[in-house]
Amino acid sequence: LLTPAKQRMDWLAQRQQVLAQNIANSDSPAYHAQDLKPQDFKSILQASSTPASAQVKATMTNPAHMAGTIPDKGNYRAEAPLRYEASPTGNTVVVEDEMGKVADTDNQYGLVTNLFQKQLQIIRLALGKSSG
Repeated sequence: LLTPAKQRMDWLAQRQQVLAQNIANSDSPAYHAQDLKPQDFKSILQASSTPASAQVKATMTNPAHMAGTIPDKGNYRAEAPLRYEASPTGNTVVVEDEMGKVADTDNQYGLVTNLFQKQLQIIRLALGKSSG
């Protein structure tokens, strides 16, 4: 239950380290900015869920229920990030972009931390313990 949140927090912490390294090397000749490969949320959930044979499948119990659809993946394609030319020294770090990524990563970490705390509160409540 808590594994996906922990994996996300670990990935975000590693990303902050990579982004900090980029900023620290913003004046280093021939340094190329780096970033982590984005996490695949679907694979994280599959890895932390029960075996496929034990999963519950949704079914229509009434003809009035809607079957639902899976949206076309093409609608969720991310736009290619803007690329800037390397500096005359060959450095590809754009400090403004890196700072934006740092802020985004910090916001995501805060969100996951809040979700993690809520999950712990739910577990405490289920065990009959106070949240304090």
